[in-house]
Amino acid sequence: MHWYVGYAPDLTEDRDARVVLATVHAAGANGGGDVEVSALLWRTTDEPWDVEELASDLEISDAVETLYDFARVSLRSVLALTEADVTVPTKAPAPVIRELVKREDADADA
Repeated sequence: MHWYVGYAPDLTEDRDARVVLATVHAAGANGGGDVEVSALLWRTTDEPWDVEELASDLEISDAVETLYDFARVSLRSVLALTEADVTVPTKAPAPVIRELVKREDADADA
């Protein structure tokens, strides 16, 4: 079981929010699956964003656990469809949290 969470280093256009993308992966001997979820993260204060502390703030926030809850339900459906015998914990495993990196050629793919 792997739980990855990435956050955008830049604010979304016209909003004081950051994009958060998360992926949960689970696999066993007879199959597995991946589910991706996304969200916009807003601050609850007027304090400026501190990107240096964002990863640690996310790690202890309810937002990451809530994203996992949405992903977990979908992952269980995927695993049932593939008949993979994998137990998906109710509580999120420790997340791997990293800053998202924008591809240099992203505009070329649009």
